Amino acid sequence: MKAYVLLAPGYEEIEVADPIDVVRRSPMDVQVVSVGDSKIVKGDNGMFIEADKMFDEVDFSDADWIIVPGGVDGSKNLAKDERVGSLLKSHVAQGKPLAAICHAPSWTLAPLGILDGKEATCYPGSELASTPDVKWTDKEVVSLPNLITANGPASAIKFGLAIVAQAFGEDTANKIGSGLLVK
Repeated sequence: MKAYVLLAPGYEEIEVADPIDVVRRSPMDVQVVSVGDSKIVKGDNGMFIEADKMFDEVDFSDADWIIVPGGVDGSKNLAKDERVGSLLKSHVAQGKPLAAICHAPSWTLAPLGILDGKEATCYPGSELASTPDVKWTDKEVVSLPNLITANGPASAIKFGLAIVAQAFGEDTANKIGSGLLVK
């Protein structure tokens, strides 16, 4: 099973590092993909993460999961990239799972119609900039079939565990969570 994490300048560091670390503890192959103009991408708080590949180098047809981190500028940069919008809509249209955290559900997914009629969560207040067709909740993590959303940095590990649970089952997620002192 393969997951791609979309990394745009201004990402929230915890929402990239924690879910990647958690999901890589499972049998999932996780690849970090830069949507910017460099493999080395600067986060919102000055941390640099080196992506495995550039967006245009990836054939996303083998993607089981797409993971979309948040961050104010990161979410805005993902939302304004037409390649990202096309990828996300195509991925969802194929019935494949998608996960987004923080501002990404409201600023990146909602404008694409991906969350219409669904329950979702996001960073508090960012739902106000979204479409009215989403059933926003204040839960930390909302896990629906093929769609996981989370509200922000403090939920990043739980977000990663929700991805693992959906991909490999609760037992695998519980083992990983136990090792992380979360479950």
